[in-house]
Amino acid sequence: MADDQYRYPPQNQVAYRPADYEGEADGPNLGQLAATLWRRKAMIIGIVVLGTGLAGLAGLSMTKKYTAKAMVVVQGQSSNVVNMEQVAAGLDANPTTVETQIRVLQSAPVVDRVMTRLNLFNDEEFRPSVEEGEEGQVLVFTLPEPWSGYLATATSFVPNSWLIATGLAKEPLVANELIQMATLDQGAPLPAAGAGDGLSAAPGDAVPDAGMPALSAEAPVEPAGALPDVQAAPIATADPVMTGEPAAPVTDPLTSGPYGEQFSQALAADPYREVARSKFLRNLTVAPEGRSFVIGVSFTSESPDKAARVANLLAESYVQSQIDQKRLTTDQAGDWLGQRVEELRKELEQIEAQVQQYQIDHNLTSGNRTDLTDLQLTNMNQQLLAAQAQQAGREARLQFVRELKAKGQPLDTLPEVLASPLVLQLRAQESDLERQEGELRATFGAKHPRVQLIATEKEKLRHSVNGEIERIIANMENEAQVNAAQIAVLQEQLGQAQGKSGEGMVAEVGLRELEREAQSTKQLYESFLQRYKETREQQQILDSDAKLLSAAQRPVDPSTPGLPIFLAVGFVASSLLGSMGALLLERMDKGLRSAEDVERHLGLLRVGLIPQTKEITAKRPAWRFLKDKPLSVFAESVRGVGTAIRFADVDNPPRVILVTSSVPGEGKSTLVQSLAVISAAADHRVLVIDLDTRRPVQAKNFGVEPANGVVELLGGEVSFEDAVVQHPGTDVDLLLVRRRPTNPAALLESKKLKALIEEARGTYDYVILDTPPVLGVNDALLLCPVADTVVFVTQWAETKHQLAHNAVQALRGARAKLLGAVLTQVDVKKHKRYGYGDAGEYYGTYTKYYSD
Repeated sequence: MADDQYRYPPQNQVAYRPADYEGEADGPNLGQLAATLWRRKAMIIGIVVLGTGLAGLAGLSMTKKYTAKAMVVVQGQSSNVVNMEQVAAGLDANPTTVETQIRVLQSAPVVDRVMTRLNLFNDEEFRPSVEEGEEGQVLVFTLPEPWSGYLATATSFVPNSWLIATGLAKEPLVANELIQMATLDQGAPLPAAGAGDGLSAAPGDAVPDAGMPALSAEAPVEPAGALPDVQAAPIATADPVMTGEPAAPVTDPLTSGPYGEQFSQALAADPYREVARSKFLRNLTVAPEGRSFVIGVSFTSESPDKAARVANLLAESYVQSQIDQKRLTTDQAGDWLGQRVEELRKELEQIEAQVQQYQIDHNLTSGNRTDLTDLQLTNMNQQLLAAQAQQAGREARLQFVRELKAKGQPLDTLPEVLASPLVLQLRAQESDLERQEGELRATFGAKHPRVQLIATEKEKLRHSVNGEIERIIANMENEAQVNAAQIAVLQEQLGQAQGKSGEGMVAEVGLRELEREAQSTKQLYESFLQRYKETREQQQILDSDAKLLSAAQRPVDPSTPGLPIFLAVGFVASSLLGSMGALLLERMDKGLRSAEDVERHLGLLRVGLIPQTKEITAKRPAWRFLKDKPLSVFAESVRGVGTAIRFADVDNPPRVILVTSSVPGEGKSTLVQSLAVISAAADHRVLVIDLDTRRPVQAKNFGVEPANGVVELLGGEVSFEDAVVQHPGTDVDLLLVRRRPTNPAALLESKKLKALIEEARGTYDYVILDTPPVLGVNDALLLCPVADTVVFVTQWAETKHQLAHNAVQALRGARAKLLGAVLTQVDVKKHKRYGYGDAGEYYGTYTKYYSD
C-alpha cells in the first residue's frame, strides 16, 4: 500500500502489524455470539419475562375444550355374496374416494341434521351472542382455526375497533348481511327436514326432526344425508332410445322444491343459523388416519359429553346413510326394471308373431333355408372360376410358345414336349445314332459310307421330333378352344340360375330383418329380466361401504394447550425475540471496540486500550492518580502506549509525538497528560506543548496558572525559559496557553513554531503535542509535518467508525505518520464480555498484578 510508510513507521510495520489469526474458521463465532447475548441480558430477560407472562395470562384465560374422536373405515367394494353386480356400486378404496367421503361428512346437510338432532343451533357455544348496542354484529377473525379461537379468548378484553384496525379481525357482519350471504350462496346445502322445529327449544334439549328416531341403543341412527323430501325423486329417467319417449328433466332438490322454501324460512327466522354452522365446522375435524382408508371424525367442544355425542352421531349417521342410499337406489332401480321387463315381453311376443306370419306368406321354411338354387349357384361359380383359371394358364402357355417361334428359338424345352413319350423315344434313338457316328468317325473317318448313312437317319429323326412338337402345340390350341367354349356354357347357366334365385332372395331379406329384430328384442328382454331378478335379491343383502371402526369415548383431558404449554411457547418465542433484538442492536452498534474494528474500519493498528476509571476527576486529575497508583491498570495501559511509541522505530525512536482525535471529549488531553507523567517517571525529559489554542485544557488538568504561554513565546514577548513551566509533582515541562491567538492557523503554520519544536527535539526525550480534533478545524493537520508520529485517539464504543474513518482519511491526506489508534475510556467489564482476547479482556481478571 502506498500509504503504509505513513501508517506504520519502518520498524513498527513489522513489530505491530497484526498476524493472521488461524484459530477459527470462517463463519459465526459462537463465543462472540454468546458474549453478545450476555451483554444484552437485561433486555432479553425483560422481553422473556413479559412474553412469558402474557402467554401465561392467555393460558389462564382460555376456555378448556375437549376433543372426542370416532373412526370410520372405508371398505371399498362391498362383499358380493351371490356374485352379482350391484345396482349401487361400492366405493373404490383410493385416496380420492377417501377425500370425497371426508367432504360428505363435512357437508351442510349432514351438519344441519346433527345440529338439529342435538339442538346445537340454540347452544350458546355455537350461537353468536348479541351485545347490547351492537345487535346483529358478529366479529370474524382472520386467523384460521384453532388460532382464531385462541385469539378471541386472549383478546376478549380488547375493543373490537382495535382488533379491526390491526387486521386481526374483519368488520362485523350484521343480520341482514348474513341473510344476503346465505341467499346468494346457491350451492350451500340446506338444513335438514324439521330443522326449524327445534329453534325455539331450550338449550340442551334434544329435538328430533321429522321422520328421525331418537338416538338410542334400540333404534338405529337415521342417516344424516337421507332427506325425506328428496328420496321421492327418481334417480333415473326413461331412456329415449329404448322407449322413444323424451327424457324427463332432472330437478335439483337443493335449489327447488320445498327445501328451498324451508331454507329461506329458517334463515329468515334465525339469521345466525349460518354463523352457528360455521362455528360448528370450525370445531369439526375430519381427516384420514395416515395413509390408510380410516377416517377420523373429531369434534371439539367445551363439554366432553357433547364432544363425544356429536362425533358418534356424525359417524353413525354417515354409515347408516350409506345403507339407506343403496336401498333407495336399489328399490327405484327394481321398480323401473320391472316396468321395462313387462314392456319388452309384450314387444317380443309381437315381433315373433310377425316372423311366423311372414314365413307362411312367402312359403319359407324355418331352420336352414339354403335351397337347391343357392347350392347350384355356388357349384357353378366354383366351376366357372376353375375353368377361367385353367383357361388363363393355357392362354399364357400358348402366348409363350408363339413368342419362342417368333424369335426362332427351339421349342423342345417346353414342359409338354419334354413330357411326350414319343419325343423321348426319338431323342433316345438320336443319342444312340450320335454315339455310333462318333465311333465310326474315330475308326473310318467322316467320309465312310456307314457314317453317311447314320447322318441320313439322324435327319429323319429330327423331322419326326419337329412333327411331334407341332402336333403337341396344335393339341394345346385345341384344348384352349374347348375350355373357352366350356366357360361360355357355364356363364350362360349361371345367369339362368341367378334369375331364378332373385325372387327367393327378396323374400329372404325381409325375413332376416324380422328375425334380427326379434333376436335383439329377445336378448334385451333376457338381459333386463336377469338384472331385475338380481336387483330383487340384492335388496336383502345390502351392505354399507363404510363401517364404524371405533366410537368416540368421553375425553378426560382437555385438548387445548395447558398453562405449561403456553408458558413454554411464550418463553421460547420471547427468548428468540429477545435474542434477535439483541443481535439487531449489536448489528446497529457502530462504535469501535476492538483491534479488529480499528483495523477493518480505519486501517490502523490498535496500539493501546485505556480503561475507564471513576477515580480520575476534576479534583483528582490523571497526573495525581498516576502518582498515587503507579501500578494500577490505568497506568499499565498508558505504559503500553508509551512502549508502542518507543518501539515504533528502534533505531530512530520518535521524539515529537502528536496526539489528536476526531471530535472533542474522546480523552485525547487526558492521554497526553498520562503519557507525559509516565515518561517522566521513567527518567525521560518530557515537554508537553498545548497547541489546542481554541480550547486549551492542559493548564487546568495540571493545575498550573502560567504567567506566559506559547502565544507569548512565538510572539517574541518572552524567552523559552520564561514560557516553560515545570510541574512540581511530576517534573514534566509544560508549554501552555495563557492567551488565545486571534489567528490559530497562522500561528501553527509559522516558522517560529517549527523552529521551537526542532529546538525542543534536541533538548527533550519526548515532545508531546496536544492538538485540536481533526474534524471541524484544520489545526492538527497543519502540525502533521513537524511530528515524528501521530497517535489517533478514539473513545471506546462511542465514536462511530465512519466518523473516525473520515478523520483518519483527513490525516492521511495531510501525509501524517500515523502510528495507530488508542481506544480510551474502555469499560473493562463490558469489554471482557465481548471476548476479543486482547489485554483489555484480562485487565479485570489478573487484578493481583495491579495495585488499584
